[in-house]
Amino acid sequence: MNFKFLFLDGTDTTGESQIFYCDEGKSLTLQVKNLGNSVLDVEVDGLTDADGDFQTLAVTNLGDLTTDDSIAAEGIYRVSLDGIMQIKVKNNGTAGDVKAFGVMTTY
Repeated sequence: MNFKFLFLDGTDTTGESQIFYCDEGKSLTLQVKNLGNSVLDVEVDGLTDADGDFQTLAVTNLGDLTTDDSIAAEGIYRVSLDGIMQIKVKNNGTAGDVKAFGVMTTY
């Protein structure tokens, strides 16, 4: 089963998406689009337990298969959600129009 999330809708500037619950999720495929001329610095944060803090998750660029802890270019990325209860996306870059759309797979 797949669940679709619009994390950043293109009107957000520097800030965070709402928190989404993903305790049954296995992976997140995320497309990031820069709608302006801003510098991209997007990260996916995950929460592993109810009393903890959000931690930055590794993202794999599906275009060149590189892995990093932030997204600096438009593209499609994959994030493992094993053991993650909640996720959110943050735009740490300069103010600008960033769109981030994701599909969580629960296979």
